[in-house]
Amino acid sequence: MRKSALLIVVSLILMVSCKKDQETTPTNNTNNNQTEKKVTLKGQVLNTKSDSVAKVLVFNLNKQYYLSNVINGQFSIDITIGKIYGVLFLNNANQMLGYLKLNSDLDFLPLTKVSDTISTINLETLTAQGAQYIPASNPLGTSLIYTSSEQQMLAMFDDVASSTIKHPDANQNGIIDLLENKLFYMQLLYFMEGGVFENNNLTPTINNQVSVSGYRFAFVANDTLYPSTITFTDPNHQFMGNNEGYKDFDNTRLYWGPFITNMLPTMGIYTIGYNSQQIIIEVPDQSYIPTNVVTAIPTVELSTNGTIKQISWYYRTPNSTTILDPKSLIKRIMIQIDDSQHNRLYNSENISPQEVTHVLSDPTISWANVSYLMMTYEDIFGNQNIITFRK
Repeated sequence: MRKSALLIVVSLILMVSCKKDQETTPTNNTNNNQTEKKVTLKGQVLNTKSDSVAKVLVFNLNKQYYLSNVINGQFSIDITIGKIYGVLFLNNANQMLGYLKLNSDLDFLPLTKVSDTISTINLETLTAQGAQYIPASNPLGTSLIYTSSEQQMLAMFDDVASSTIKHPDANQNGIIDLLENKLFYMQLLYFMEGGVFENNNLTPTINNQVSVSGYRFAFVANDTLYPSTITFTDPNHQFMGNNEGYKDFDNTRLYWGPFITNMLPTMGIYTIGYNSQQIIIEVPDQSYIPTNVVTAIPTVELSTNGTIKQISWYYRTPNSTTILDPKSLIKRIMIQIDDSQHNRLYNSENISPQEVTHVLSDPTISWANVSYLMMTYEDIFGNQNIITFRK
């Protein structure tokens, strides 16, 4: 498994490297690309705290943000659709008082599926419940046309990225990272076994829960001065290891952490040793993953000579037979094929999430020589699930 995990990381870096070419270059002002379609986000803050909300900060993981003053309790911000946003409520000193919460599990405001007839999303009155600001009018399912299953998937996918909302001053220097032109967040790469091709079947038998072979974190820094080495420490203050490498993309450096075997990440605050700073990242409970991870279930089609012609797939969770449609929540998928020694026989290109069939570019791969088929996808937060099906 260790060799396979290292091979897969190389492929994942290729997946990530293509990502930057497809995204709008991030900027940090309120007047970004005017050709992009925008929607007006508005609302009224019911100030029940001693420290009143004075500003609203809306941001995405491209380090693009919008900062607007609250006037007479009201705010209105024009933001670009097609992205996922965190919404923070600040006082006059630019300290966070709380953040927008749409439901019990979703911390982001997703704008990847906005109704064509909508030009304004009015949250109406927002009431503080601790650090969470709850809108009187929830746009999920109305202005934001996500199905209930899509909302559940969003709530799973945003787990680690939501630390940017709960801890916007991740380097703990008293200034929100975005307001000093920085952003730090984590992505999670899971390695799992999803099922077995049995009795010459070309569709695997699916486990009712995946077996987690291991995981690794990818730490993303959007900064000006990058170290070559960073450290990872878990919530129990146990040293996990240094990064095993890094890759630069424009103004961003991605560090991949050590491979941790046969377990889920511990819930709590992780610490990244970075440029003599301690960056904090919160990881919520991951115990739901084995039974609820979104899984691409493959079916192999062979040519008459026994070589693989194409692979098709659909999505479901291990504990349900309900077919899911996560196309709006996945950036890309990749198919990887290994022999019994984990030698790589095939890497697909990055496949669009709109596709559910892939014709192999190499028609010579014999199914008899295949031992492992990996269905790997990257979600819209940059997390990646590498799910292996054995023969």
